Amino acid sequence: MKYLKTLLYVFLGLSINFNLLAQNKVVTIKTERNSDKSIDFYYEKTLPGSYYIIIEFNRLENANKSTFKKVVKHYSGKLFNIKPIDENRGISFSYKFKYSIGEPNPKVDSLFQYTLPFKRGSEVGVMLNKNFFGEEFLESEKKPSWYSLKFFSKSTDTVLCTRKGVVVKIRDEYNDNSKNGKIVTTKSNSITIEHADGTLANYYGFKKGGIIVKLGEKVYPHTKLGLVKKYNDKYSFIFRQFYISDNKTIYNEDRKLKDIAKGKKYVIPYFKTSNGSEQLESKKIYTVEFNEDVFFKEFSKREKKKYLKSLKN
Repeated sequence: MKYLKTLLYVFLGLSINFNLLAQNKVVTIKTERNSDKSIDFYYEKTLPGSYYIIIEFNRLENANKSTFKKVVKHYSGKLFNIKPIDENRGISFSYKFKYSIGEPNPKVDSLFQYTLPFKRGSEVGVMLNKNFFGEEFLESEKKPSWYSLKFFSKSTDTVLCTRKGVVVKIRDEYNDNSKNGKIVTTKSNSITIEHADGTLANYYGFKKGGIIVKLGEKVYPHTKLGLVKKYNDKYSFIFRQFYISDNKTIYNEDRKLKDIAKGKKYVIPYFKTSNGSEQLESKKIYTVEFNEDVFFKEFSKREKKKYLKSLKN
């Protein structure tokens, strides 16, 4: 009887794990057979933003197709169609697919000027790491391409957006973002924002329930993102900017978060400060500078006109 109870608990545990994996899956692929024996492939995704999908055929009979790659931006759509070589026979196949948030190898403006993430006139401190926060922040092996910025302020707990974009991911589940007074990104409430040039920005360290923006929301320089906690008399959070560099970034849904870092290219951004446009140095204090030119930098004339009109209504 005890043996049977043990098996039952194992079965229930596995069922719960499988359900959790299914719930977390962002992209799903569906196929549809047509009357002409061709097959259509469709996708659906649950989150906004760009996703890079790769479909590889393990087995394909009576058709020619090896690998399919595409960046998708909508919540659903058609990927491709495969037709039979012999129109009198059907197609037999099996496949696997993988995906990643973002667009591989985008054209990045390395000189683009970002805004500092606190209100105008605030003094902002910076700590940076050009290698890897590794053991301290991700609890994994070191990788040479890592770049992170830790911002802190004594006067404000509200984090502001550094650039125009779309909120593509929100994580808001942890009561505490720290370990021995330091932010741990794998267990941190966070926001991911996708920019027009294909780069993505991660903001880590928000209070639970303190995130102000919503999924799919368009944000602008100095849009309020959320509230962060105070550590050692300072409000602080971690900022990372990256883009997908190659196919190695693709990951399956059941892989751990720390493995996703492989294949990313981290951007060392320039920020608008009272000194002009500059790359930030560690252990220095900067004064936030902000004006209309910075705010409207990525607006078209039509977008600017529409935005200014919306403020009057």
